[in-house]
Amino acid sequence: MIIRYLGMEKRVVPRWLATLLLVAGVGLVVFASWTLSLRVLVKLKTKELLKANEELKQLNEEIMAQQQELSALNEQLEDTYARLESSLKRFNDMLSFLSSISPDVSRERFYAMFLSAVQRFDTNALVALVNGRDCYFLNEGSMNKVETARSAPFDSKDELVGLLKKALGTNFERVVYEVSGNGETALLFLYRDVAVRCVEDDLVKALCSVLTIYTKLKEHEETLTTLSEGVSHAFLKALEFHEHHTVKHSETVKEYAVKMARKLGLDERQVRLISCAALLHDLGKLAVPSAVLNKPGKLSPDELQLVKQHPTIAAEIIQHIKGLEEVAKIVRHHHERWDGKGYPDGLSGEEIPLGARILCIADAFEAMTSNRPYRKAMSISEAVSELINNAGEQFDPNLVQIFLEILKEEGVSVVEG
Repeated sequence: MIIRYLGMEKRVVPRWLATLLLVAGVGLVVFASWTLSLRVLVKLKTKELLKANEELKQLNEEIMAQQQELSALNEQLEDTYARLESSLKRFNDMLSFLSSISPDVSRERFYAMFLSAVQRFDTNALVALVNGRDCYFLNEGSMNKVETARSAPFDSKDELVGLLKKALGTNFERVVYEVSGNGETALLFLYRDVAVRCVEDDLVKALCSVLTIYTKLKEHEETLTTLSEGVSHAFLKALEFHEHHTVKHSETVKEYAVKMARKLGLDERQVRLISCAALLHDLGKLAVPSAVLNKPGKLSPDELQLVKQHPTIAAEIIQHIKGLEEVAKIVRHHHERWDGKGYPDGLSGEEIPLGARILCIADAFEAMTSNRPYRKAMSISEAVSELINNAGEQFDPNLVQIFLEILKEEGVSVVEG
């Protein structure tokens, strides 16, 4: 048919041309079929790609959402870490502060230290401490005190805050506070800005408990101090009937010893212990017959041995009084010598408690410059010479120098050979 159609039988069209046209026709048919198939395949793949693209887009949106969540979580973690780090620093500051708490610190000094430490927990707040009628707070790093209209205990939070507003002359939008168990002390964080984040209640309770601990320590220390002073004067009164010059001697020794202790920069607790020891250092003489103590002549070896027992006897009496155990050690060793030839234990150098070394010098100097039944008093210059000559043997040489400096400050002429 194709041959007829092309006229090849009649040789209208040359054979080569007919063949060419035939091949071209077949090629066009094949090409058309391939193009159609390819178009169908492209449409199919395009649909698949569009679907995959939608899936990728959705997946990308999910990833972006997760990234945002992770970013927010990371910010929260960073904020939490920063707060933990800050809290740890404040906690370390508070531990350092707590380790320095001592009943020897005066109330106002403690309150200043406490407020300074507590303020670091929240710099946005005005931290106030109320004790009785007094309200303490920090202003530019310095502690201030104002008096409230009435003293603790307070009936309610509103009453307490109202009293503070009136005392401080300012208004506060928010208040976090805690009152100690005895109702005498309150700790308050006062905020002028209502939007600011407040300190946690548990922290305020914990800090307030520190106040309670200090108050109890202070009350206990004051009780012990009152007791020790009362006991000391009671014993001195009893000893006065036994040896007439003892009270005046002990009071003067105490004055010298306290001056030396303060000159050395000892804390108030050590000063009080040394003061108490000075008053009680001759308590053991109650066990020595009055005839021996007031004998106008030289003591016999047996009498001297009896007198030498008085530090040990005094220490044995004092050590049974609660709170005076350290005083007992000072009293026991106040007749030890720097060179180790003293009594009762033959201690030497810095083996001897510092308080006892101080007391040794104060006791010797007062004894030398006072009249006794067996001799007249030495002059100040003679007593000073004895101290200097026996420094490094009987007395701690460094403490002798301290004592001489005190005498010079008081206008006593001291000639050091």
